Amino acid sequence: YLFGNCIIPHFGVYASRVRLLDTGDKKTYKGATSIGTRPTFGNNLPNLEVYIFEFGKEIYGVEIEVELNFFIRPEIAFSETSRLLKQMEKDCAEIKKLLNIF
Repeated sequence: YLFGNCIIPHFGVYASRVRLLDTGDKKTYKGATSIGTRPTFGNNLPNLEVYIFEFGKEIYGVEIEVELNFFIRPEIAFSETSRLLKQMEKDCAEIKKLLNIF
């Protein structure tokens, strides 16, 4: 997908690894990454959102590096937020299994 002069991977959910840049934190974290337009919530510009597993720090504004390891599923518009949340739980369970063997 081409957006301006950026090439964006296929919209959907990915198993990913995340590194915080310029914080002195050298750890690599596991997470679930969503790339897309958030169609459940209307028409939006493409964005990237990462849920980092077992992570409690406030890092808004911190530059991160996201490594996409496995494509899980395409982006889906859900009729209800509760259905989206259930699917996110399933996605995270699958991603944790994949990343533990990778």
